[in-house]
Amino acid sequence: MSAAQDEEERARVVEILAPVAVDSTYSYLAPAAMRLSPGDSVTAPLGRREAYGVVWSIDGGSGPGGNLKTISARLDRPPLSQKLRSFIDWLARYTLTPRGMALRLATRAAEDAGPEAPRMIYRATGNVPERLTPTRARVLKAAEGGVAFAKKALAEAAACSTGVIDALVDEGALEAIAAPPAPISPPLDPLFAAPALEPAQQDAADALKASLSPRAFKPFLLEGVTGSGKTEVYFEAIAQALAAGGQALVMMPEIALTTQFLERFAARFGEKPA
Repeated sequence: MSAAQDEEERARVVEILAPVAVDSTYSYLAPAAMRLSPGDSVTAPLGRREAYGVVWSIDGGSGPGGNLKTISARLDRPPLSQKLRSFIDWLARYTLTPRGMALRLATRAAEDAGPEAPRMIYRATGNVPERLTPTRARVLKAAEGGVAFAKKALAEAAACSTGVIDALVDEGALEAIAAPPAPISPPLDPLFAAPALEPAQQDAADALKASLSPRAFKPFLLEGVTGSGKTEVYFEAIAQALAAGGQALVMMPEIALTTQFLERFAARFGEKPA
């Protein structure tokens, strides 16, 4: 038996859940030298591209995998806990959603396949281009004083296309600087715009907040006509969870309410939810 065949024999079969609209996992070979555990993040070939996925389970045995593809790499990041993986499984069953899409909700699926692209910002260098058109002059005026802009923001401030920005960079009038990546989701402030509740609202909010301390499941149903302030009561429970360092999962009853809800959420906590 050759060394390559021996290596294949000792490779393990691993089930990977990918953040795509599929309910089942994909089977891959994990090289013997790759130490994997359930919950680890990996990249692996999926179709014609490298895709992000999470190790959902590992077969106990090892052996040739036939036509199975091999995992490309293990990503250096904290693993998904068994509790979180079980929650993703439950969420998929409860909402009749493919497990891959439930995973996508729980992870930065779009960015996890590789290094994050640098975010570029632009500022004036003090150099004047040979051809200073009115449009270019507006760009340099907007960027004066050492203020740095994202390309789109600078173009909007100067009422021009992003191509003008690129041309000024090529001529040395602007410089592009790599900026730190934007936060995944800005932090929420539970005290940002805390309202003064009516007595009935406060009683309901106190009951919801009190139920958070034992960290045990307890259902609540608020009764009230439209506009009676039920959302603010739920916001108080969310604020309590955030203040304690926890998280909250908000599920919308219908998609038509999403825009209105996001606006109200941002008005209460300072930012939209992730």
